[in-house]
Amino acid sequence: MNNTVTREEVDGEINKIDLIQLITIAFHYFCRYWWVLIICLLLGIVSTVGYNRVTYNPMYRATATFTVATDDDHYGSLYSYYYSQNTADQLSNTFPYFLNSRYFKNALLEKMDRPSMNGTLKSSTLWDSNVVTMTMDSPSAQDALDYLQTAIDIYPKAAKFVLGNIKFSMIESPSLPTAPYNTLSLKRQIVYGGFLGAVLAALIYIVLGLTNRKVISSETLDKYTNMNCLAHMPFIKQKVRTRKTKTSILVDNNRTLRSYRDSIGTLKMRIMRVMRKDDAKALLITSTKPKEGKTTTAVNLAISLAKEGNKVILFDADLKKSNCAKALGIELQAGMRNLHNGGTEFSRLLTPTGRDNLWIVGNNSEMDFPAMALSSKDMKEWFEKAREEVDYIVIDAPACTMYQNALLMTEYADEVLYIIQYNQLTYKEIQKGLGVIDNGNAKLLGYAFNQSPEHISGYGYGKYGYGYSKYGSYGYGKYGYGKYGRYGKYGYGKYGSYAKKE
Repeated sequence: MNNTVTREEVDGEINKIDLIQLITIAFHYFCRYWWVLIICLLLGIVSTVGYNRVTYNPMYRATATFTVATDDDHYGSLYSYYYSQNTADQLSNTFPYFLNSRYFKNALLEKMDRPSMNGTLKSSTLWDSNVVTMTMDSPSAQDALDYLQTAIDIYPKAAKFVLGNIKFSMIESPSLPTAPYNTLSLKRQIVYGGFLGAVLAALIYIVLGLTNRKVISSETLDKYTNMNCLAHMPFIKQKVRTRKTKTSILVDNNRTLRSYRDSIGTLKMRIMRVMRKDDAKALLITSTKPKEGKTTTAVNLAISLAKEGNKVILFDADLKKSNCAKALGIELQAGMRNLHNGGTEFSRLLTPTGRDNLWIVGNNSEMDFPAMALSSKDMKEWFEKAREEVDYIVIDAPACTMYQNALLMTEYADEVLYIIQYNQLTYKEIQKGLGVIDNGNAKLLGYAFNQSPEHISGYGYGKYGYGYSKYGSYGYGKYGYGKYGRYGKYGYGKYGSYAKKE
């Protein structure tokens, strides 16, 4: 059976619209561009209030309620339902129709000596009775009363040929309205405008989600790049105060999100397994573009490896910024100049991190030609010595499409971990970065999906995650370390190779 996936199939999957993913990416855009919702709400409220103010036309309503009696009933009582059922039925069907007829309107205008109606005349009958309510709506309170009163006066005579001899007995006489019946409610306008604004914002987020071509699915990315996702790094939202002080996200800090620490643990476990199998020591970590989380991942992976009792060197290959030292909150005691000025003595470049088994190497001064330093003979000899002294070397290299440092460092690395940030780059941009790494000498181990929503299926912390989920492939769930997990078979599950002998 041929299981090869064609590029056309992958492209079709990329363009496929998944409702859950659409909602997820729309929510992502909401979190990122929350101010769009605020603007839309304000726009909706201001537009609604402004439109209503400009188009507002106060309307006054005059109302009269009365009974209609025929010649056979001279009382016109409210309780005259019994007097003539046929009259009640005829009123219900005929009274409103005749009131709105051209004949009656002409008679009313002639009586009022007006060229046109300044409003709307309506009537309704109480079902199965002779009770009629007549209303007149007009922009003028006086016109509302005058038209209604005149209509009541001329209706019996005008409708004689239809209803016969009738008369009205007033229950509620018409009076001059004192206030418009359509008074604007500011609260209602704000609610309605806010609703329209929210709908507009939702449409914007959905359109952004539909037109999004950035990486949001690890399953599709696996097929597109032929790489394995080693771990999902959950999105961590830092507090405003934390962002101002630029506090680093570190796994040995108990205040760091538990799911993030678990993700680093899963990543460490998989990397150690493969590197031990390949007899590898040096791991290069890079990404397509800056700010995808590679330095944070490199620092925490080094800390996690050191906590296992391994001797670890964290090598910062960015000779301009030295972000690894900043993340650890330390200052470098030596730099690359020490290497070239003082020979290849191994310990000259090491700076203790204040953590057991972990040292850092970086640059503490500007260099005119950093690429030459990284590709020098001294650097090669230093890495050969480092391999003899420590268990792991974690190399944090700048973005591979921006600088040549990453490609140069593949000369010293055995494996490469590629960092891909959720909803940051397109598939083609990632493919371009992977093409750079393919030109190097190191083996591409896989990738870590950074800032991934925890509930996305596949490798996250959701139903099918790598973590502690029900079907986590590499977690502690039902199919993780359990009975049939990938590590269950050969690990600590019921039928694992290391299962306790009963």
